Amino acid sequence: MDRIIIFTDFSTLLVPTLLINATLKAVTGMSNFQIAGICVRNYEKHHHLMYRHSRTVLKTKVKTFFDKTQHQKFSHALPINIDRLARQHHFKVLIPPENNINHTEFIRQVRTEL
Repeated sequence: MDRIIIFTDFSTLLVPTLLINATLKAVTGMSNFQIAGICVRNYEKHHHLMYRHSRTVLKTKVKTFFDKTQHQKFSHALPINIDRLARQHHFKVLIPPENNINHTEFIRQVRTEL
């Protein structure tokens, strides 16, 4: 069985949500692949991500309210709860030391634990 590690970060909220959900959906139906872990370079607790999301949505709503020429161009996807997904799908959440995926300790951890 091949094992997959997803590498992502939360500098944006939409991209990791789409990437992780699509990958989990694709891999769940396959018997020859397994998610071994998700590496999050700049890990944030879910409630911090929700706060950032709420702030972004509120700013967009205020802009469109006061400036009728502004149109909301993007939908704001809710951030995912990585810890909950890890429990549901039985994989590890990996956080590299110093947010560096090339850190020697992180590389050792990936090689030995996964």
